[in-house]
Amino acid sequence: MDRQSIYAELKARIEASGVAQNRIAAATGVKQPSISRFLAEKTGLSADSFLALLAFVGGDVSFYKDEGGVPCAQALAENAELKTKVASLEGENKALRDILDRVLTQDSPLSRASSAGKGMAG
Repeated sequence: MDRQSIYAELKARIEASGVAQNRIAAATGVKQPSISRFLAEKTGLSADSFLALLAFVGGDVSFYKDEGGVPCAQALAENAELKTKVASLEGENKALRDILDRVLTQDSPLSRASSAGKGMAG
């Protein structure tokens, strides 16, 4: 969902609430002229103002969805989970490389076979 769609959704929710702008301003701490300019589509909102207005109309950030229909909060959680899994796999990969390096540097059949293979290629 792009910014324009997000703003349109918030604007629709504010207008549907039927609450006067001065009352919204008093309840949210967002200045009434900022609300007026936003509703007239003359300006955007700061993140703080956006979240305050969103909370006022009973919304939360999770109602916004990505192109696949996945709520953004869910997508962020899944992204964090994937990052954790990748970090774990990178750690395991490094551990396996360390073991392989030790085996190849020792006098073992595997290291001799590796050395013999290099000699044959040259």
